[in-house]
Amino acid sequence: MNPYEVLGVDETATHDEIKAAYRKLATEHHPDKHNGDDSRMKEINAARDLIGTPEARAKFDDSTQTQHSPEDIFSFYQRRRGFGSFKQNPNIMYTVVLSLEEILKEKELDFEYALPEGGTSHAKITIPAGIPNGIRMRYSGFGSKMHSDEPPGDLLILIQIKPHKEFEVIGRDLYKKVDLDVLSVMQGTSLKIKCLDTSEISVTIPEGAFSGQRLRCRGKGLPTPGSDSVGDMFLVLDIKTPILNTKQKELLEELRNAAG
Repeated sequence: MNPYEVLGVDETATHDEIKAAYRKLATEHHPDKHNGDDSRMKEINAARDLIGTPEARAKFDDSTQTQHSPEDIFSFYQRRRGFGSFKQNPNIMYTVVLSLEEILKEKELDFEYALPEGGTSHAKITIPAGIPNGIRMRYSGFGSKMHSDEPPGDLLILIQIKPHKEFEVIGRDLYKKVDLDVLSVMQGTSLKIKCLDTSEISVTIPEGAFSGQRLRCRGKGLPTPGSDSVGDMFLVLDIKTPILNTKQKELLEELRNAAG
């Protein structure tokens, strides 16, 4: 089974795109729904188990590198009969953990990694600005060289973006919760909002805004790798209702009466 084909995504799809594809298919084929398909749902779940997390996906993708065609198998038996030995240098997986702030700009990474045959090797790579979570970067020839008469394996860089305490990432866009009190919403107000790049912008909260409302701040999201386009930042309003004391309740009653 090819989990990418089952979920209808390309092998270069981002982690967010794979999650979105799974949710869409699960909604369509869930057995509890009218015309749901239990066997299809099992297949979708199996695909999710194989590539649904960056770690599982990396293991699956790496395992496919060692699968062989019929010609490879024929070559193996030819070698077993005296025409050489079947050997292959393995790939090496290296995980790079980055913060959201670190992917705002292109980043140079210089590091050493352990080789399965012993010792270490050195690599210097460029991580493009805005790289998505779960992406694998392949560097041919940077893997194991334990078999000197065979081509070296590859170095596979798995990118993991740490969760942020203030921002949620959806695609290229950032979502930030903004707490407000009722009076600010009733009167309308202006706030200073800190962006991911630490700059501040002034945002007007309109009168009558409601909890859950989203205000778009264009161009304040994440950059797109290989492009000049930038995502947006959305402010998600969370309006807090206070517990009133006696005096406040009296004033509120006066306000209600004045409103007719």
